[in-house]
Amino acid sequence: MSDNGNGNGNGSKPKWAMESCLIDPSKGQGQMSPQFPGYMGLPFRGVPMDRKEDDPEHLQPQVAANVHVEILDMSDEEDRKKMASIYQMMVNGFATISVEERQWVPEEKTWRVFLRWADVYAYNPQKGHTNGRTE
Repeated sequence: MSDNGNGNGNGSKPKWAMESCLIDPSKGQGQMSPQFPGYMGLPFRGVPMDRKEDDPEHLQPQVAANVHVEILDMSDEEDRKKMASIYQMMVNGFATISVEERQWVPEEKTWRVFLRWADVYAYNPQKGHTNGRTE
């Protein structure tokens, strides 16, 4: 069987792949629960750290984001609540919306909203660094 690059599960390589460190430089910390107070107005996610003002830049908390793509149906109460929550996060400075497109669906007499947004957070650049020691 030849490698056609279609990633269809027959041993072929996928057409598209990206290094995980380019997608998530926090090494999974972005999926952890946010902690407050955060860093520079952002929630902190990940392994806690003892930060000192004179630490070199590469040891200071870093900023990252989790990207989301949503299509929300405004006739659905849960989708309306999700939309309100996303906007509240944006107003609070914890999220940014990069695309919002609205489309009227006449046969359903409702609006659909396409959103591309990101929740922004700070994280420890040295995962495993706690209380001044490296694990």
